[in-house]
Amino acid sequence: MVRAKRRALALTGAAILIAAVIIVAVAHTPAVNRYALERLQAYLRTEYGIELKAGRVRPNLFRLSLLVEKASLSSVATPDLPPLIEIERANLRMGLMGLLRGPVAVQAARLDGVKITVLTEKNGRSNIPSSPSPKPFEELPDFLIDSLESAEASFSFEDRRHGLRVELPGLHAQIDGNPLTLNHDLLLRATKQGFAIYQNRSLAVDRLDLAAQARKRELILESLGFSSSNSQVSGSGSIKNFADPVLDFNVQTNLDLSEIDRLAGLEEKLRGAIRARVSLTGSLKEIRVSGQVGGSGLTVAGYDQIGIDTSVGWDSSARRLRLERFDARSPDGSAQGAADLALDREAGISSIQARVNEFELQRIMRLFHLPVRLASRVTGDVRAKWQGVDYSRLNGDSRLRLTASRPGPARDVLPVSASLSFKFQDDRIQALVESASLLEAKARGQVSVKSMDKIEGQIEGSVESIEGLLSQISLFLGREERLINVDLVGAADFSATLQGTLERPMVIASVEAPRLRIGELTDASVKVAAEIDRSSIRLKEVMATVAGQTLHARGVVGLETDAAPLDIEAWVDQGSIAPILSALKMQIPAEGIFQASAHLSGQVNALAGELRVSASNLKLYDEPLGALGVEARLAGNRLETTRFFLDKTPGDSVQDFVEAKLAYDFQSGQYSLRADGKDLTLEQLKLPGEIPLRGKVSFAASGQGTIENPLLDLKLDVADLEVRNQTARPVKASATLRGREATVEARAPRLALTSTARIGIEPPYPAQLKVQAEKTDLSLLGIQVGGERPLGGNLEAAITASGNLSEWKDGTATAQVRDLRVTLRDREIRNRGAVAVDYQGGLLRIQPATFVSQNSEVQISGTMPIDERGSRGHRAG
Repeated sequence: MVRAKRRALALTGAAILIAAVIIVAVAHTPAVNRYALERLQAYLRTEYGIELKAGRVRPNLFRLSLLVEKASLSSVATPDLPPLIEIERANLRMGLMGLLRGPVAVQAARLDGVKITVLTEKNGRSNIPSSPSPKPFEELPDFLIDSLESAEASFSFEDRRHGLRVELPGLHAQIDGNPLTLNHDLLLRATKQGFAIYQNRSLAVDRLDLAAQARKRELILESLGFSSSNSQVSGSGSIKNFADPVLDFNVQTNLDLSEIDRLAGLEEKLRGAIRARVSLTGSLKEIRVSGQVGGSGLTVAGYDQIGIDTSVGWDSSARRLRLERFDARSPDGSAQGAADLALDREAGISSIQARVNEFELQRIMRLFHLPVRLASRVTGDVRAKWQGVDYSRLNGDSRLRLTASRPGPARDVLPVSASLSFKFQDDRIQALVESASLLEAKARGQVSVKSMDKIEGQIEGSVESIEGLLSQISLFLGREERLINVDLVGAADFSATLQGTLERPMVIASVEAPRLRIGELTDASVKVAAEIDRSSIRLKEVMATVAGQTLHARGVVGLETDAAPLDIEAWVDQGSIAPILSALKMQIPAEGIFQASAHLSGQVNALAGELRVSASNLKLYDEPLGALGVEARLAGNRLETTRFFLDKTPGDSVQDFVEAKLAYDFQSGQYSLRADGKDLTLEQLKLPGEIPLRGKVSFAASGQGTIENPLLDLKLDVADLEVRNQTARPVKASATLRGREATVEARAPRLALTSTARIGIEPPYPAQLKVQAEKTDLSLLGIQVGGERPLGGNLEAAITASGNLSEWKDGTATAQVRDLRVTLRDREIRNRGAVAVDYQGGLLRIQPATFVSQNSEVQISGTMPIDERGSRGHRAG
């Protein structure tokens, strides 16, 4: 019986052993392995949306190990994208106790050739799997990884929507589990340099170290270290309650701004380092951030050597950002203050208090590429409150002082000094300009902006020196030449009313200059009333008065482009010539009245226009000249007369008239001239010194060239010329102008006189003169001595002279009298031998000369002063 039982027991054990061997053998067959893999793939696909692929799976139940080769995990939804995880080889050894009574335990594991790729395409598609029926993640399952190691892993992240890519090769990972607590220690270290690329700009990743502990319901970050070139980030903290994570992190940074500048591709260069100690606490719905941020020696927005120190607080649930204090310093000024800012409309009241000290405005205006920059330093206080982010309803006040930071303007740069105060009340900003000074002008007034759009205000002020104002405007415009090529001296008052909106502002302005000097014109005055907006200046009334003569104008000047329209009309109702000449200090005895009108239209760079001038009752040197009519037109750069007519005897078209035609090109500077005068009768003309002159004058003039290089030819005929009631008969003259010198030749046949002169047309007007008398009849000159009959006789002589006409007393002259015969009281006086006379240095010198009359003989020599510089002396014998 006992033997039978033993036999049965042996047979049973043998059967069990044989069955176990058979089961293990069957489990190692490819069919069973494939079946198990397919069941696992189906489970992952259904529950987690993960597609598992493996090239080879080899379990070993005797060693409780599993070998997997060429495995990958990818998203079922995006099979065309790269796998999320790829593993070249995974070797796992399971714990026996974990298989018998749980939890699942991995005694040892090694992963080789691990590659993690996270990819998001431009359309938002991603290779991250998503579960068809997601469940809330509250805690980690019970498992134990006693030891796991992965060497030379790689991580790749790419977001093509934002041009961001991160590559971390050479990652070494290690996991060590605690069988008593089921906690796991994680170590991750980068053994090779990685990089990040943003918008085709790269940043090196030099170091990455992470030490953490994973618990069932929390993750403890014991340390995190990251460095890139001169930037470092370190931190520690925890995440508790996976279902509703609560954060508690401390982060320290030392960021090199030049690397951030290069990665972000900013236009304005950043330099220096920012240091920060920040804590993040609370749930994801109620994150709170607080800490200190500081830096020194920074370069930001073109400012150098900036120092920053601030305390920052942010509460996501309250939706508020607090700057409990901030202090910014630089060589260009400093600012201190505090701010409490709401981040949306429902987050309450926002407020700021700040003090600005000697802050230079020019650089910050250059940063925003403004067309005009203020060269001023500003000091003042700002206090303001507003609801949420609605900046249109400010409440508060500010007081600022601007001090010019340079003595005068430069191209697009305006020095401004001013005292300003602002008041913010609901939807209105009121600005009071207590005083302002720029470009030789002083102003005061007030301006208000309602609903951040509507403008209204009044500004008034004065310009102490219009000449200085124009000079400074030239510097501001970057022009070396004068803005107006005429002296304009005096002061002006102005006022302006502001209307419209910020988008379409309008200025109604008036300017009055009651006492001006315009060139040589004194006692001039100007009044201007205009409306100005972004598109144009509308001149409602312009009235300029000079020497009692008034010029009126009105029109529109476009401002938007060079092709902007222009339409200007100007006129003089009735002017008098004599007062204008007197105001110009021109001692020319001319009279007459005139009317003038002009009209310009078209575009600023392509103007067209007409000019009309008419004058009557003209008189010059007591000679009536009749009426003048001038009409001209402007087309582009060319001005030309269509009518120029002087009618000395109205109604007589045969004689006593002058016709002319003139054209000038403003771009090239070329001109052309033609003028003809026919039989102008001179009957009452009195030259300076009350010398009467009579005769008939005809002339022809023509020329062309430029103002710098003029060409002109003139021919003049005077018939029946009478001077002092003495008839000289015909006089013919011709003149030529070539460049800067004129040549004049004249002949008086009846007087037997010829002359040639060369004269410069620019100060001091250098000249050379030659006069030749060939048996000139002295009786024709009408020279009387002591009420007797006029002198008779004749003269043969040659005269030469040279010098500057503006300083003729400093010139020189010589006269050689070959033959002089004078008849006086029936007596004849003549010279014996040539008579030589010269002039130099203000002295007239007569070389020894002998004159005889009948039986008398006189010898004359000596000097005679022409001005106070000479010494008187003479000798006769």
